[in-house]
Amino acid sequence: DFRLKELTKALAVIDAGASTDLILQLLSSQDTWNGWPVVQTLETLQFNGIVLPTDDTLKIFDTLLGHIRSHLWNDQQVGLLMHALCLLPFIENAPAGIAKVREVIAELKLRNYQLRGVTVALGQSRCPEAVALLRDFTADAILMEQVGEEWINAVAALDYPESRQLLLSFVDPEISGAPAELKFHRDDVQSARLAELAQRDPAVRQRLFELCSM
Repeated sequence: DFRLKELTKALAVIDAGASTDLILQLLSSQDTWNGWPVVQTLETLQFNGIVLPTDDTLKIFDTLLGHIRSHLWNDQQVGLLMHALCLLPFIENAPAGIAKVREVIAELKLRNYQLRGVTVALGQSRCPEAVALLRDFTADAILMEQVGEEWINAVAALDYPESRQLLLSFVDPEISGAPAELKFHRDDVQSARLAELAQRDPAVRQRLFELCSM
């Protein structure tokens, strides 16, 4: 099984486009005593421009999750889970992938520093549903303590009207968004993203000037 996984990884490198169905079939049929080659193969497919099909990818993910769920004390297994979660915002049905991310974080009460990579992936997904999940993160002060800088950059990268409002809610008292008590250690990062937003959007720039005069 180990050799088969390594061959599957190699096949993903040299023939991702024509062999996607075979690769996914092999990944779905293997056991998960070592899930790293499985996740690495999926990553290779994505980096080669393959949009992972929703059903097959979620089936593979659920198999991995079933194994990892009983090994959450193991940092390597948690790291594997984080790598797998980072794939989900980019599957064919991105909203379904993000819904799965939300479900797993809530079920396992994940809140450690390793969620930084997942936060970055949500920002890079360009998926509107990612905004709501990032907003949900703000309800957990411990989680936000771990992912603060990555969270700010992710919200700014999404650049939807909802994410712009969420970013502005930290300085505009008329906008409801994140909890008022939420603070960031890196105010410079927050300020930089607001400045960039103001450069792109004249209405935001005008509003920030108005706030400065209040």
